[in-house]
Amino acid sequence: KTLARKYEQQQKEIARIEGIIAMQKHFGQERNYVTIASKQKQIEHMEKVDAPKAAPKSIRMSFSSAGETGNDVIYAENLEKSFGERKIFEKVSFLVRRHDRIVIVGPNGCGKSTLIKIIGGHLEADGGICEFGANVVVGYYDQEQQSLNTSNTVLEELCDAHSDLTFTQIRTALASFLFFAEDIEKNVGSLSGGEKARLMLCKMILSKVNVLILDEPTNHLDISSREALENALLEFEGTIIAVSHDRYFIKKLGNRIFDMGGGFRDFKGSYEEFLSDIEAKKEEAKAEESQKKTTSEQKQKYMENKKALSDLRRLKSRMERDEAQIEKLEAELAALDAEANGEASADYVRLSEITKKTEEINKRLDELYADYDEAEQLLSSMNVQE
Repeated sequence: KTLARKYEQQQKEIARIEGIIAMQKHFGQERNYVTIASKQKQIEHMEKVDAPKAAPKSIRMSFSSAGETGNDVIYAENLEKSFGERKIFEKVSFLVRRHDRIVIVGPNGCGKSTLIKIIGGHLEADGGICEFGANVVVGYYDQEQQSLNTSNTVLEELCDAHSDLTFTQIRTALASFLFFAEDIEKNVGSLSGGEKARLMLCKMILSKVNVLILDEPTNHLDISSREALENALLEFEGTIIAVSHDRYFIKKLGNRIFDMGGGFRDFKGSYEEFLSDIEAKKEEAKAEESQKKTTSEQKQKYMENKKALSDLRRLKSRMERDEAQIEKLEAELAALDAEANGEASADYVRLSEITKKTEEINKRLDELYADYDEAEQLLSSMNVQE
């Protein structure tokens, strides 16, 4: 930036002198030739400041590989983690293979960052095992940016991390991440979220790694910086495990998905295939629920019909009993009437008994007729087929 200012100031001075020369030529007076020559020599003898190279519009990055890992990169079995009484996850098992590009997805608070910290060795699991395979060299990106020393300057931060590099190499690396002149003397603690993200990525690309563990790497980055990171990751020849909410990033990078939305699921396939699988499972669940509802309705209808048939049979039995009793009582009533008009017609004691018995029978018959009529009405109102 200082070089750019000096260049701009010199260009302004040259423009001013050239303006004077043009004016003298315009007047065309003989005495002005001396002034013109003097001003031209002033420009010629001026020690020129070279124009600064144009600053890149976006960061440039490429991850350096530390060579191939073994086929098995990370092995985890029955990982579990709690914070106080809150169980974050349990029974998480997986095997990361060489060249896997895994993206961990799920809603906020499901344990994505917790899991990736355990995988990266920055947090202890409460149970289970997590082990690296042969020749694994890890590069870890922490979205909380806790790996940065906020009391360092930008230059000191990179020098501390890479003491084997020359000052020129470090300045060149910083420039590729848009840190120029006064920027490298800034205190890390005063940097914006985006600047801290660029500084962490700059530290990472200077390290030779073959496994990248990234927690929300696109957070804080502008569009061009995100694109540069995505392209660098696509060109990276090692293994990648990343947490991300960025659907475009997941779609572009992932060939395997760890889904932590409601437990843990290891889906081996692209993000598009993962989303299609989710939709298919939703449709299956919907169909299953519909089938359950249909089955439940059928069962309910069957039970209702069963009850109705039972009620129907009870009503018919009730009417048959009433008919039988009515027939019996009417026959008894006829016999009593015949006796009263026959052999008991002069027997006042027996006639009194017959009268009393007849009244009882008629009362019982009235009850049976009413019960039969009620049962008949109920039966006619039922729409049941046996």
